Amino acid sequence: MSIGQRIKQRRKELNLTQTQLGELLPNKVSAVAISGWEKSEFEPSRINLNETAKALKVSVAWLLGDSLESFNTQIRKWEKERKIIPNQQFIDSPEKDLPLLSTQMEQGLLKMVDKREVSEYTYRPTNLNGVENAFAVYMQGNTMSPRYMEGEVLYCHPKPPKPNDYVVIKFKDNKAQVVQFLSKDEKNIYAQSLNPLDNITLKSENIAEISVIVATSI
Repeated sequence: MSIGQRIKQRRKELNLTQTQLGELLPNKVSAVAISGWEKSEFEPSRINLNETAKALKVSVAWLLGDSLESFNTQIRKWEKERKIIPNQQFIDSPEKDLPLLSTQMEQGLLKMVDKREVSEYTYRPTNLNGVENAFAVYMQGNTMSPRYMEGEVLYCHPKPPKPNDYVVIKFKDNKAQVVQFLSKDEKNIYAQSLNPLDNITLKSENIAEISVIVATSI
């Protein structure tokens, strides 16, 4: 039985709707995301798995199949898919040289500090070694959960995105949005959020830059 099947089984035993289960979680996960878990379209993040187990009054081990092997397999899968950086994958440097942009939520978007005014720096992961205009940014909100969680650091490469890349889109007014890039034409960028799962159309004329998320750290 998959994680999703166990979530669905236990949710029904407790007479909870998908919306009600989502409301019980600290991140207020949408019914669309819960449905995606139950259909095994994608799986809950480590944080959401823990909180879902609490809400359903079961153990994480039970959701994973009651085996240490299942748990370790899931951890490895999360780390591979979400590209969480182990310590050894940072450049061995005595100095932090990668700009870490502070953010705050403003009308559903990230308000970012201008790169010229940055006051905080972090260590550079190896896949950004020598990359000019790379930066890191704090994730705010849960619009990209379960892929990225609030408080995580996203490491961004200023290379052109490919379809299905996860990106930080910075607008000319210094606001930004974390989305999954789908496609573009002469006038628009087409993307989607994950929580809720929603299609987004953005006018190219309002966009200053798009950077691809190449890794994340907790």
